[in-house]
Amino acid sequence: MAEYDLLPKISPYLDKHLLFPLLENVQKQEIYPEDQVVKYQLELLKKTKLVDFAMDKYRLLHKTEEVPEGACDILLCGTLCAGRSLLKRSDVAICGTLQCAELKDKRQQVVLQLKELKADCKQLLTMLEDTSLVKPQKVPGEKADKTNQNYRDTLVMLAEKHNILPDHVESLYKYAKLHFECGNYGQ
Repeated sequence: MAEYDLLPKISPYLDKHLLFPLLENVQKQEIYPEDQVVKYQLELLKKTKLVDFAMDKYRLLHKTEEVPEGACDILLCGTLCAGRSLLKRSDVAICGTLQCAELKDKRQQVVLQLKELKADCKQLLTMLEDTSLVKPQKVPGEKADKTNQNYRDTLVMLAEKHNILPDHVESLYKYAKLHFECGNYGQ
């Protein structure tokens, strides 16, 4: 069945966050051994900010309730399948370990970063949550030049009326991006 699996061919072109549901499907279909799929998921998770998900996968792989403190290595060495890697990517066979302490430190850094970014864009978030100030202005068939002008006008209006600067907008973008990277897709 693995010879008909298209995931190795399309995976280099997909976002890491999109690969996780596909790997879950591969795992359910039992195309590859479960522990090898989980190991690959852990390898992908090292490159993301989905720290809680990484801890869950660690628990699943090692069949434990706790992620132990100290030098607990997440085994990510070698190829994932005998004779054939699950996904043909240059980074699959990279040998490495990820300390649990690193995971917890990374989680704390991400939470701190979220708090800092939220504080930076709090004024803009408060304004956006006020429904009396935010009214959708959808103009069908509007050209790109007009849209760019509306964007500039909006930034000027935000600065004049609400003291919101382009830096606040940039902080909101970073805050939203970090939420996505953490797996909070609905925020």
